[in-house]
Amino acid sequence: MHGHPRKTIENPLPVDELLRRAEAGDAECQYWAGLRYFQGEGVPENPRKAVELCADAARQFHIQAITFLAYCRLKGVVVPKDRKEAVLMYRFAAGEGYAPAQFTLGNFYLAGNGVRKNVRLALKWLGKAAAQNEVDALVQLGDLYHEGAAVVEDEEKACGYYHRAAELGSARGQYMFGSFLMKGVAIKADPVAALDWLDQAVAQEYDPAREVHAYYEQFVRFDPDEVGFKDFPVNHPFPIRRRTATYVRALGRPCFQAMARDLYDYVQENPKDSDAGLNDAATLLATAAQNGDPVLPLLK
Repeated sequence: MHGHPRKTIENPLPVDELLRRAEAGDAECQYWAGLRYFQGEGVPENPRKAVELCADAARQFHIQAITFLAYCRLKGVVVPKDRKEAVLMYRFAAGEGYAPAQFTLGNFYLAGNGVRKNVRLALKWLGKAAAQNEVDALVQLGDLYHEGAAVVEDEEKACGYYHRAAELGSARGQYMFGSFLMKGVAIKADPVAALDWLDQAVAQEYDPAREVHAYYEQFVRFDPDEVGFKDFPVNHPFPIRRRTATYVRALGRPCFQAMARDLYDYVQENPKDSDAGLNDAATLLATAAQNGDPVLPLLK
């Protein structure tokens, strides 16, 4: 349960059928029915009933049910709190290959929680979970190798773990991998891809990404002469967003549509500059149309 009681109900059976099969002794249904009672989804919330059903499933060696009971033992939910017993149950489930249990056991060893602290065993179990694409384990390993506190710092390993986590939808993975791409740490710098990953993290309302996103949304002064653009349609500096400037530098060419949009947004906030700003925006849009410029990722 990753130390958190909430879990998506994945069993597709209707509630009545699920409960009927659980009462008949189906271990899989007992586990999912137990989670429904625990979370109050489709049935009245009843943690005691949840534990009873999962205990029935655990007696049939249902690994997810055993892990759920380990969580209850760890937290003292319905059953008496017993950290040592919880660790034994997590260790059994981890040994059977259940990735969430491997992740939890790895963190026990990392923190010395219920076991003697052992970084080597922590990495072993976290690595086993990560090998099964357990997202939290991938992020944890990325953090460990990036921070270099419990293990020797290794930015290449950290980058690899963050990348895999990002591809699996982790907001922190997306944010951290985007940061590596932006700075060119352990991977070739790619600001365009970096901003795309950042946007994905922002869409999940990940606060650190939102803070960085706000920075890139700020307006900066852009001077076509400074970047060496010849025959540019606007012959004086004008404001664009920092993210647009980043695209321009990364692509090595103007982004007329983005610049026009930025100018339009800028004059909405600064009406005193509206005449010149709107004229420049119109010029940039006309040039984009003449060139047949495709819509850039930041405009989608």
